[in-house]
Amino acid sequence: MYVLKRLELRNIMSHFNTSIDFREGFTAIVGRNGAGKSTILEAILFSITPHQAPRRSSMISENSSRGEIYLALQSSEGRLLELRNKLIRRGGGTNTEAAIITLEGRRIASKPTGYKEEIHKILGLRGLPNPASYIEKAIIISQGGLQTLAEILSEPKELRDLLDAALGYALLKQAISNIGDVVLGVSPDGSPVKLGSKSITRLQSGYMTLRNEVLGVDREIREASKRLEELEREREELERRARDLESEAKALQSEIGKLETMEEMLVNVTSMIRSERSKLDTINTRLRYAESKISSIDDLEKRRAELRAKASLAHEVAELARLQSRLDKLGRDLEMIRDAVEKLEVSRRLKEIESARREAENRLLEARSSIKEEQRRYTLLDYRVTRGRSIVTNIRRVLSECRSKDLCGSEKPESVLERLDAVINDLESKARALDQEASALEAEARRLVQALSMLEESGGSARCPVCGAELPPGRAEAIARHYRHEAERLRKAAKEKAAEAEKARAEASRLQDKRRRIELLLSRLNQLEEGLRELGFQTPEDLAKAEQKLRMLRERLEELRKLENSLEEKVRNLSREEVALREAKTRALEVLQRLGIKEEEAREKLKTLSSESKKLERMLVSKAEDLATRLGITAYRSLDDLLEKAREALEGVDKELSAIERRLEEARRLKEEAAKLKWEAEQVMKRLEELEAEEKKLRKEVSRKSEIEARLKEVQNTLAELDDRISRIDREMGELQTRIREMKSRKASGEEALKLYLPAAASRRIMEEIGEIAYRRLLAVLEDEMNDILSRFNLDVAGVEIREKAAREIEVKAIGGNGAYRPLEAVSGGERTVLALSFVLALNKAVGGKLGFLALDEPTANLDEDRRRSLVEVLRGISVEGLVRQLVVVTHHEDVRDYADTICLVTRTQQGSRVECTY
Repeated sequence: MYVLKRLELRNIMSHFNTSIDFREGFTAIVGRNGAGKSTILEAILFSITPHQAPRRSSMISENSSRGEIYLALQSSEGRLLELRNKLIRRGGGTNTEAAIITLEGRRIASKPTGYKEEIHKILGLRGLPNPASYIEKAIIISQGGLQTLAEILSEPKELRDLLDAALGYALLKQAISNIGDVVLGVSPDGSPVKLGSKSITRLQSGYMTLRNEVLGVDREIREASKRLEELEREREELERRARDLESEAKALQSEIGKLETMEEMLVNVTSMIRSERSKLDTINTRLRYAESKISSIDDLEKRRAELRAKASLAHEVAELARLQSRLDKLGRDLEMIRDAVEKLEVSRRLKEIESARREAENRLLEARSSIKEEQRRYTLLDYRVTRGRSIVTNIRRVLSECRSKDLCGSEKPESVLERLDAVINDLESKARALDQEASALEAEARRLVQALSMLEESGGSARCPVCGAELPPGRAEAIARHYRHEAERLRKAAKEKAAEAEKARAEASRLQDKRRRIELLLSRLNQLEEGLRELGFQTPEDLAKAEQKLRMLRERLEELRKLENSLEEKVRNLSREEVALREAKTRALEVLQRLGIKEEEAREKLKTLSSESKKLERMLVSKAEDLATRLGITAYRSLDDLLEKAREALEGVDKELSAIERRLEEARRLKEEAAKLKWEAEQVMKRLEELEAEEKKLRKEVSRKSEIEARLKEVQNTLAELDDRISRIDREMGELQTRIREMKSRKASGEEALKLYLPAAASRRIMEEIGEIAYRRLLAVLEDEMNDILSRFNLDVAGVEIREKAAREIEVKAIGGNGAYRPLEAVSGGERTVLALSFVLALNKAVGGKLGFLALDEPTANLDEDRRRSLVEVLRGISVEGLVRQLVVVTHHEDVRDYADTICLVTRTQQGSRVECTY
């Protein structure tokens, strides 16, 4: 039998991270409405049904996309069964992403598809038609479930339906009905053979009818076989004639094949003639083209001479480019010398810049020294002020907490402590006195009980417990009733006194807690004031002065930092300017050194190079104009443009010369090709004459083909008629063979049905008897188990009787203490609830499942105080008597905690539901 071991919930409704360890015995899960108690049972139900829960579509917590339920169960032998379901929110609902079953550390299921079958097999529920419904009615009972079950016990038809579901009787009835619907075979007329719901006489009549149909089919098979033999002899004669005609057709087809080969040869010869004629036309075309090209050789040679004259100007273009390159280099040298001379002039301000930078750096060092000193003073004072503020805030918080209504209020803490000491002493004295009074009352009640025992044990000769005189029976009974009533009153008074004493001790404990809190606050206040004095602040006014001084230091620091920033910027600018001047002077000297010019000769060298550049430029312009005239270039933007156009013109000349040379070479090659083409044309003419003679010969042979084809068609038509006749015979034979096979199949099916008919009828009758025996056995077991459970409690209902009425309805009668029957409607609501509980426990034992726990959701809801106490005492009795290994009750009534072995308190906070268990 499996009981609950551990439950873990991750993001399940209001439980974000909840773990509960269950133990055997009576477990009470207590909490206010909405705290998340019922979610615990829903998670257990979801794990073992499997995947059935009232609110499955919203089981995952809000603002979460995934959730997880882990449930561990332990068997009587110590085997650990672990069920883990991982949920995911998809669309508008909740889907199971993974469903894992682990038994003794071995995984036996990892997908939702195999989860259901495995959990039913492990928990012994595979024989039930609807295990999930059974668990919800008898294992995990929702709020109002016991009352609903008590009402079902009074309704014979509904009770019958419930027992049918538990026993699986509906499946047995369906199996019996299925036997009647099973097709045992097919009769020779094609109708299915079934038992249905026929009587024995009608079954025998059906058997004889089926046997006669089988014998009739056997006669039809013999007649059809005789006709099939006649058709086979006729078919053999037709096939012999067809073979003779096929031999003649093959000879004709062979002759036609030879003629078709000749036709192909004729087509090939014709094609070759066309090919040779096309080849001759191509040769003539090429010959005419070659002769036209050869006639243009003289014009090409004249044009080649003109182009060679222009190509000789290439060296003048190269000379002009060289002069331009020399002018460009001279211009670059002039530019470099001119730039170096200008930079040398600017670098004379270098000493002035160096002096200003050193002065700015000295001022910057002084500013940084001042900032460092002021920062040190500011840091020390800021630390003292910050700590002081924190201490003052804590002092105010402590004073506020001390002055709260539930501690000191407007009184001084010392006065409150004195008053609390007095009240606590009074309450403790009162509790001791009440305990003494309760003990005295209990002793008096015990004395009365002893006297009552003496009266009851004395039998017929009862004596007075006080004087020992013999009492008449009526007087003895009156005294016994008085003693019994008085003893009960004294016990009640003793309980009330004990409750008052406990209440006084609870109040004293609460006041002790209040006193300790006030003492702690006073100690904390003294510590904070001492810390403020250690910082050098005797009063809050000293702290305010320090804060004002701190603001002045902050303003002074900001001014010094602004000065520091401005000086740093000035130093950076002067340094950059100094570096730029030094670099400019250095680069200028490097340029002059690279050109081989001394610093003092730079200006004179600049003038000399300027004069040389102008002279070279005039010479270059004269040569450019001459070149443009000779190449025919009329417009150009610059010398570079002229050189580009001259190069393009010379490239065009070179390309045209190359093309002319290629054309001249081609013309010489065409002269040779023309002679070759004339010889090829003569050879093609000879081949054409030979092919035309062969074509004439082949056409004469092919003309015989039509006569042979006519004879072949005649033979083929005769063969087609024979084939058609053979086909008709084959179809008729096929139909006969199919019919014979069908009749043999019908005969075999009928014979098979005859073999199964009588055994199936006997099986149906046996199953009907087994169902009735099992049902009567279940009722007897339920009655015995319920009476055994009820005998353990002191109830007015001593037992029950369960009987089957007409129309298969189940009636439950209560048996009073005097042995008289009582209808369930006359039994009190509390006793009907106990009957429902005993029915659940008896049903679980009769079904034989492997779940050893019972869970009830709010069983005490809508009950008054007396009925609720009675029900809880019964639940406690069920646990103590061992009628169930583990009882889990979810309720919002706090008094249930006094009866439970394990108490799990469920509370709801902003972070979700929280569970704390006391064992």
